[in-house]
Amino acid sequence: MRFLKCALFFAFSSSLIVGCGNSSKNNPRCGDGVVQSPEACDDGNTMAGDGCEADCTLTPASSRPQPITIDCARATDAPLPSGTCQVTAGSGAQLFTGSVLLPGRVLHGGQVLVDDKGIIQCVDCDCTGAVAAAGATTIDCPTGVISPGLINPHDHITYDHNTPGTDSGERYEQRNDWRTGARGHTAINGTNSKTTADVVQWTELRFMVGGATSVIGSVGTSKPSGWLRNLDSATLQEGLILKPAVDNDTFPLNDTSGTQLASGCKYPALPSVIGIANDLAYQGHVSEGIDTEARNEFLCLSGQATDGVNITLPQSSFVHGIGLTPGDYQKMAATSTALIWSPRSNIRLYGDTAQVLTATRLGVQIALGTDWTPSGSMNLLRELSCADSLNQTYYNKFFTDEDLWLMVTRNAAASINYDDVLGRLVPGAFADIAIFDGATKKDHRAIIESQPSKVVLVERAGKALYGDATVVGALASGCEALDVCGTPKSVCSMSETGKTLAALTTSNATSYPLFFCDTPPTEPTCMPKRPMAVNGSTTYSGVISADDSDGDGIPNAMDNCPTVFNPIRPVDNGKQADADNDGRGDACDACPLDAAAMSCALVDAADVDGDGVANGGDNCPTVANPDQVDSDSDGHGDACDACPMVNNGGSKACWTTIYDIKTNAALQNQLVGVRDAVVTAISYGGAARAATGYFVQVQPTDAAYTGADNSGVFVFGKPPAGLVVGSIVDVNPAQVVTFFSEIELSGGTAVVKGTAATLPPPVVVTPAEVATGGTRAKALEGVVVQVANVFVTDIAPPPGQSDTAPTNEFVVTGNLRVDDLGSLALPYVFPVVGVNYATVTGILAFKNGNSKIGPRSAADLVLGPPQLVGIGPNSFTREGYTS
Repeated sequence: MRFLKCALFFAFSSSLIVGCGNSSKNNPRCGDGVVQSPEACDDGNTMAGDGCEADCTLTPASSRPQPITIDCARATDAPLPSGTCQVTAGSGAQLFTGSVLLPGRVLHGGQVLVDDKGIIQCVDCDCTGAVAAAGATTIDCPTGVISPGLINPHDHITYDHNTPGTDSGERYEQRNDWRTGARGHTAINGTNSKTTADVVQWTELRFMVGGATSVIGSVGTSKPSGWLRNLDSATLQEGLILKPAVDNDTFPLNDTSGTQLASGCKYPALPSVIGIANDLAYQGHVSEGIDTEARNEFLCLSGQATDGVNITLPQSSFVHGIGLTPGDYQKMAATSTALIWSPRSNIRLYGDTAQVLTATRLGVQIALGTDWTPSGSMNLLRELSCADSLNQTYYNKFFTDEDLWLMVTRNAAASINYDDVLGRLVPGAFADIAIFDGATKKDHRAIIESQPSKVVLVERAGKALYGDATVVGALASGCEALDVCGTPKSVCSMSETGKTLAALTTSNATSYPLFFCDTPPTEPTCMPKRPMAVNGSTTYSGVISADDSDGDGIPNAMDNCPTVFNPIRPVDNGKQADADNDGRGDACDACPLDAAAMSCALVDAADVDGDGVANGGDNCPTVANPDQVDSDSDGHGDACDACPMVNNGGSKACWTTIYDIKTNAALQNQLVGVRDAVVTAISYGGAARAATGYFVQVQPTDAAYTGADNSGVFVFGKPPAGLVVGSIVDVNPAQVVTFFSEIELSGGTAVVKGTAATLPPPVVVTPAEVATGGTRAKALEGVVVQVANVFVTDIAPPPGQSDTAPTNEFVVTGNLRVDDLGSLALPYVFPVVGVNYATVTGILAFKNGNSKIGPRSAADLVLGPPQLVGIGPNSFTREGYTS
């Protein structure tokens, strides 16, 4: 009998899972929200409220277990006569009291103690006994909800002065459609960038009055300090100097020109795995769209395409990730690659957004970002409103309120490895705090349904920046009044920007406003709709009806997830996504990759491997190892260390040999280390004739030497100072890549360890053996070779792949090309047809579709009889080598 399944999912902070099985083959949709009779679906489950009922309905998130609430001694404090918080002046330390939000817990009447340096010292029901609490300024908020300052992990802040344009109803398939007007689409115009300090600071203020304290905003270093920590800027983090800046990459494939590929990875350029491996945090825009072209970006960046790279790494987060499948999200989860979700912008542009329910079930950590005002939200509160609307209307209330709150606090910080200092109220973290009015809406809901008038206080490292006038006035001086929808507020503009709020307002007279008192009138829609079918995709209006309970344009009777929005996307090739073909769509399938499973546990994105050690402190975050054994003390646990007895700490890779690099296909796109190799040539290129790389070989005296075949390799990257032909070097890490059919090492900084007594002797071969397609050409790429008694047969061979005439090459006996391949000018004259060389020596390389021998100096060309008849000097300025 075929068993289907459903499962109860709790919040990210919980690991309790209750599953139920369907024993009736007549009901293919147990647990999808369609009420069936007990006779049609009897799963043997009699426990009410476990999330998977006997009548096959899924319990909504609102009825599932919520975070643990603890009523502390002050939980019963009466509301203040007016306002949310009351300040009693004291020392530089601060003691907050209110409803404190923590992952998995809410402390009603709890306390947060902040020292005079802006660092949290205590979070508990009672912090009055701590040393810093003595005489501290108290901020009592009986109806206040105390949260970490919100973190916006994705925005293009220099575009946020723009007012959203009129929605024409057109929807796109991939971002280059609207950027460039590709594939018959209408380009979106009128989105100009402004980098002036006043404009950028205005947007930061807009985010801050919505409760934010940090942003990844692609602002670079184009402005002075402002309100927010710009986490992708090394100079604008507002005192946060403990962490390097996030490596923020809007075009990881360098496709600004509009490149769209359905397969293969011939994009303008691929990102450097070496560079990302050395980052604390990397963030790239990946798969922004819903078609095959959008998904292909992910394939080329996740190691799934043979000519791509793999940057799904614990330090990586991908922005958008819309057109993906369960297998793709599983790859992200397994490598702790986070997803930055921007639903409003996605829906406005594409009519759909990332498959966040599937991603969550598979363990992907999700954070919420605004994108930009032309198609996204004006602040995080409006983005939360969009996510909440989708959850309530289209996702069958899958997410709890805590889930959504985590997306703009802990998850946002963890997605960039900042969660030890931001995004959580824990001792040792910066006191970036936002307090919300919880008089009518409680706990997380007070934030999800908030607006700037309900933001009571925003502090960055214990410094008051914005909030109720009475509260800010008691904590800071020199701040200015701001009326927010009838509520008196204060903004500390001079201390943060050096200019008054009035001056900032005047200079932004044409910019998008700071706030609205209701739904912004020009706000982009958060209602999914698509008016045109592409590759069999669904058309839909997003309107809920009796026959279409989720608004995805597919009647309930034909919908494999009738209560969860899951239209057919262009990437789905005319069929609702169902990766395991079990009749239950991916969007509502507890186990979207396992048709036979009875139930599946929800993976905890904060502990992906489920070993009880949080990702940030786990020496094998994607491999379960509760014992954390690390035999070589290099920070990589034995369970995930390819060389557990050799210290390769930090980003260093395990040592391997050039032989393995050239012959082991499993090393393709992987990081490796090579040691004690000898430099045989240096490569030069470009108009400046700068060094662009170098060749190394295994030394014949090395114990690992087994012969000349596969003993040499090219290392692409600027050589370090002091590297010369004959240097003995270690290179670690470097990435194994195939560049136009030649295996190379990319990146990595060589450490020069000395100089070899002698260079490897050239391998004597026949021209035919190493000419293009020769029997030894592949094995000897990167090796010094020599041919003897050859004659020049052609001085103007046709250009090879991507080459242009004149090629500055000549051909000798056996159809072997000779080329300087980019060296500095060599002091010899170009030959004529018929010239005889006693020997030609050089590096064998595969360039422009041909195997070539590259002499390194005049000494590598030894004339034989008859003597050379010169026709003038030649600079040999194409891609080659010199000693």
